[in-house]
Amino acid sequence: MKKLLAALLVTAAVTLPAAAADFNLSTFNRQVDETNLLLNKGCSATLVAPDKALTAHHCVEDNYENRVVEEVDPNTGEVRKVTKQFLVPGTVSRLAFGRAGAEEMRIIVRYDLLKYDSDGDLALVRLKEPLKGTPAPIACIGPKRGDVVWAVGNSLGVLYSSVTTGTVSSIDRNRGDLLTGGSFDHRLVQHTAPIAPGNSGGALYNTDMKLIGVNILAAIGYDGLGFAVSTEDVNKFLADQGIPCQ
Repeated sequence: MKKLLAALLVTAAVTLPAAAADFNLSTFNRQVDETNLLLNKGCSATLVAPDKALTAHHCVEDNYENRVVEEVDPNTGEVRKVTKQFLVPGTVSRLAFGRAGAEEMRIIVRYDLLKYDSDGDLALVRLKEPLKGTPAPIACIGPKRGDVVWAVGNSLGVLYSSVTTGTVSSIDRNRGDLLTGGSFDHRLVQHTAPIAPGNSGGALYNTDMKLIGVNILAAIGYDGLGFAVSTEDVNKFLADQGIPCQ
């Protein structure tokens, strides 16, 4: 594992493309620190309200468990055993590190599942306690092919708040075509910002530092093939939760 991490932790100078000339890196880094969250032990989530975080549905699937319970039939009065699905609360964590890279702080908050869409692979969790910081703004307008984007998440579940950059390759990929088990009704944004397991549920941002998608899929072994839930699907999903786009 140490050799793997050593191979992955290679620093490289990043030159912002001309399209990102107005991009304020200091402001963006502060936004990442305030909004990126570690969900459970190996996924990512984004703070979109003081008490709500947006993530991928497949990141919270393990929060369900089946239990056999007894219930009374209202018509016959017969007591029977049935299997019901219950939600097991999970946790989100916000980490902070010192100059030597050592973890200095970890805030852990439990959550309940507020809403989910298994076909669209989105989930919204409600935190038991609100977190300080400005929530991530949600874009109203989706990206265009060739736009510069930034992916934020917790690569491999241990590389907290990793930031990568790339461009939008397509806005018309289909979950069904990609054999991810989702509905053909949902489009995905294909981009070249490197993502890895652990980035699932994390944000995809545009040059205005607005969330334009939720990363859910990477083609392992093929560089520059990442996929995110579209801005349109994110907006529809959040529409009834008092979280407007901007």
